[in-house]
Amino acid sequence: MTLSEPEEVLERVSDTEPENCIICLQPITDNVVLPACGHRGCCFQCMLLWIATSSTVASGHGKSSRRCPLCNTPIGNHIIHGIRGQYDFERHWLAPPSSPTARPSTSNETHADNASVRTGQIGPRRGITRVDRRQQVVDELERAIERRRHIYRHGMFVKHIASNRHTQYKPTLTPSRFAASPDLISRATKFIRRELRVWNGLDVEVSSLVSLCD
Repeated sequence: MTLSEPEEVLERVSDTEPENCIICLQPITDNVVLPACGHRGCCFQCMLLWIATSSTVASGHGKSSRRCPLCNTPIGNHIIHGIRGQYDFERHWLAPPSSPTARPSTSNETHADNASVRTGQIGPRRGITRVDRRQQVVDELERAIERRRHIYRHGMFVKHIASNRHTQYKPTLTPSRFAASPDLISRATKFIRRELRVWNGLDVEVSSLVSLCD
């Protein structure tokens, strides 16, 4: 099996579809197959975020740190999604993983950047790419986590929220009502996963599952 034979990968993959995404724990939207190992079971957007947050080169080893969340196999240079059949699918090619060591810019690059500013271009050679947009998502998440760290560090408490028809706030949330609302479960999952990232070294996946089960 090779990465150049996605049809063979799809033929070997089990016909049984996982119900929920292994990353966001919600019903899967646009299932992804990883050609290198054949694993599936997560949303396309969740996999892109997973890759974006781990897309670096391991220091001193030259190996990509973006790996399958299930078996730790290197993901490779593309993933498969938009699957409608064994021969009807889409390939999403991944940008090469970036090195953690920034390369200093040369004078030629500096002149090109200055020229692009004068001509009104966004960059010297290209506009905003999908990689840039994914990085923006990662940056926004990091800013949100840092803000939560500041709140916990300084013991800041939320202000009282009145329960009335204007706020539409309902404090009497029962376990049965929570379990019956996919929207509440989704919002709680996102909140818990974000809050757990505040503490370094904590296994977010395991801790979030335990919190939701409790």
